[in-house]
Amino acid sequence: MNKVHNIIGIGPSLTEQGGMGSINKMIQELTSPDFSLRYIATWDSSQKGSQKVFYFLRSFFVFLSVIFQKEIDLVHIHFSERGSLARKILIGSIAYQAGIPIILHAHGCEFHLFYSELPNILKRVINAFFKRSSILIVLSESWKEFYINNCKLSSDQIIVLNNPVVFPKLIPSRSAAPLSKDSCINFLFMGKINERKGVYDLIHSISMMSTEDKEKTKILFAGSGEIEQLKRFADDFDVLDQLQFLGWVNAKVRDRLLAEADVFVLPSYNEGLPMALLEAMSWGLPVITTAVGGIPEIITPDVNGFLLQPGDTAGLSHAMSILINNKDLRSNLGSKAREGIALLDIENYSQRLFNLYKKAIEKT
Repeated sequence: MNKVHNIIGIGPSLTEQGGMGSINKMIQELTSPDFSLRYIATWDSSQKGSQKVFYFLRSFFVFLSVIFQKEIDLVHIHFSERGSLARKILIGSIAYQAGIPIILHAHGCEFHLFYSELPNILKRVINAFFKRSSILIVLSESWKEFYINNCKLSSDQIIVLNNPVVFPKLIPSRSAAPLSKDSCINFLFMGKINERKGVYDLIHSISMMSTEDKEKTKILFAGSGEIEQLKRFADDFDVLDQLQFLGWVNAKVRDRLLAEADVFVLPSYNEGLPMALLEAMSWGLPVITTAVGGIPEIITPDVNGFLLQPGDTAGLSHAMSILINNKDLRSNLGSKAREGIALLDIENYSQRLFNLYKKAIEKT
């Protein structure tokens, strides 16, 4: 009988809003006869002030008790920037000293900005920690190049593992009847509502449309964040009537929105490989997004989506108008988007991840 290897995952709460929480939840739901997965959350954004410190300390002592009471074969550590990295360096160093192999999993979409502002001594500390890992997982080839060039890691140590998506087996037909005079095209945005995600550019782009196209536009915002600020901004541009704010939505509502939307839009300034984009593509939605992070590696301009530069409000407005008025293009781009990410299905992802677990364990 094959040995069952014990794996500990380290990261934010599985209820955390955002991509890292979603990925960790998906991983913990994977099953394998070769691995037993356990997860320890070290961060919960719903905690306030000193509660966050106590939350981490409690998690840290749980981690210590587990590794000293049970044979652990691997620690899979998910990190981003700032405090997330500091917490994971502490935990990862303990695992390393205990002789347990480590896989680091980089998620931070603004890690490059954070890293560039650090003094050299802290960069050396971080680089040394990264070098102790058996494998560093990154979300795209562009991020692999970053860690090689800036953190002085070897190419062999870094593995590109794109984020997975639960691929819906059935999706609605996107080639419905032509747009009627009183109908709107539903553009869907999902994610944190803040400047980094380009939501203010999105408002500006609507104001640049013709009156006719503006009247056909409806933007659904599914997410939390700067909602009141964005409403005031939209009111200044006289486009508030084109917007609907839904707050943070659960998976059931998310899937309904993806099924009912016509276009997905994400004009971000920084990304890793956004889960919301992959989910939209898996549902056969045409996408308008920006050439940041790993996005250009899955979007071919004018083939399976529109790819713009961050801040290009004129280009964003133009792309939205094109899709408002071309149903066939919407349908074709959406079909190509779905086809293009078929390999990112969670079943394929699970096999690749478990193979990495085996590789890291066999190194020791």
